[in-house]
Amino acid sequence: LSIFTIDKSSIKLQLSLAEIVCISSSSDPGSPKISVHTRETAKNNATPLRLQFVCDNDHDEWMAYLSYVHAAIADLEGPPGETSIWAITNLGNVFVFDCASLKKQQCSGGIFSKHLQCNNSSAHDPWTHQLNNGFPPDSCLTVSGFIPKTVTRFSINLDLNNEKNVAVHINPRFDDNCIVRNWKENDEWGTEEK
Repeated sequence: LSIFTIDKSSIKLQLSLAEIVCISSSSDPGSPKISVHTRETAKNNATPLRLQFVCDNDHDEWMAYLSYVHAAIADLEGPPGETSIWAITNLGNVFVFDCASLKKQQCSGGIFSKHLQCNNSSAHDPWTHQLNNGFPPDSCLTVSGFIPKTVTRFSINLDLNNEKNVAVHINPRFDDNCIVRNWKENDEWGTEEK
């Protein structure tokens, strides 16, 4: 989703539709709007992206289109299952979470998995992603990718709600020819294991 300046000369905001977690109508009388919630706005309890429309027809078309694309990305089809969770706002908006469709999306050979695509623009920017279903016992994390030859080390952290508490810290150090495992509690690192 690309949002341009009014004169269409430059992109003001660009958003991957895969990052969207909720699309809702936030219209006021005579002022049709759509709120787009992303993982980042949900995680940081930030104000969602609000799209203002000239008329109700534009609002309805965009709401239908964004909902359709979001459902296609999430592989959602058909009516919600019997175990779905329903929520209705004071304005009458209906939200449905169907855990059966989520399980269907993530189950392969009896093992649940979720592929997370990292699209960092810079090698120096940390990439964070919330594990929506947590990380229960017997979970497995598989990381694959390409590391440039100039990189001497990188780290993978499983944070517990903030960076002061890290359940697992894995730090491959190519310059030292070792992999370090550690943890952090109350901003204090534990003893390194090499």
